[in-house]
Amino acid sequence: RARALALVLGSGEGRLLAAIAALSGFVVFACEVLWIHLIGVTLGMSVYAFALMLTAVLLGLFVGGLLVSLVAARRPGAGDWLLPAALGLGAVGLTVTCGRWDEVPDWLLYWRTVSTFGQGERLRFEVALLMVGVPSVALGMVYPSLFRLSCFPLARADGAAGVLGAANALGSISGALVTAFWLLPNHGSATTYRVIAVLPALAAVALLGQLLARSGRRRATGLALGAAIAITAGCGHHLWRVRWNELSQIGRAHV
Repeated sequence: RARALALVLGSGEGRLLAAIAALSGFVVFACEVLWIHLIGVTLGMSVYAFALMLTAVLLGLFVGGLLVSLVAARRPGAGDWLLPAALGLGAVGLTVTCGRWDEVPDWLLYWRTVSTFGQGERLRFEVALLMVGVPSVALGMVYPSLFRLSCFPLARADGAAGVLGAANALGSISGALVTAFWLLPNHGSATTYRVIAVLPALAAVALLGQLLARSGRRRATGLALGAAIAITAGCGHHLWRVRWNELSQIGRAHV
């Protein structure tokens, strides 16, 4: 166990892998807490709405993990570009959906005529897939991609996987607690969303910087790093401009 810890955490690359594993858990569980809060306002505070949200999240995580397996099976060494891409896509997905939450009640009213309970729940599920399922696909690609990196220590894969799993679990617990008991009560939903959405983009920049330092393909990695910085700046600019019309949600939360 000590050798596994030293193997993963004893180098800059190992510490970065553990940090990204923790960040992946933090972001996913922070999003779940935030999404539960927002869905209670927009889709309705019911056990059905919560179940649909959770199903959409888990389905997205499953699809993300499946995509990583399919791509890695066909393209060995794909993790060095797959992980930064997943982080960037996660940031973009969260950024895009952040500006649409105040429109969800209008979608429920005008998207389709609903006359039965089943039709109403299907409509809620479709909205949940768009708002939380799509970002979850990108977020679900992050953790599996860690094991596809060229710097992942295959010689001690079992011990390294255990350390990364522990880091991911610690990040998940922290994300749920910090979001529920500090970010949401003290800073509100919009600011919390901004903080969570920009974290994957910052992680992509840090990862590409590390890859640039050790890679012989400095030009390609440098271009990717520049793209990641541009995406981070774009996400931050968009998130800063997002202003929800919270009053438009009053009386519109139910189909």
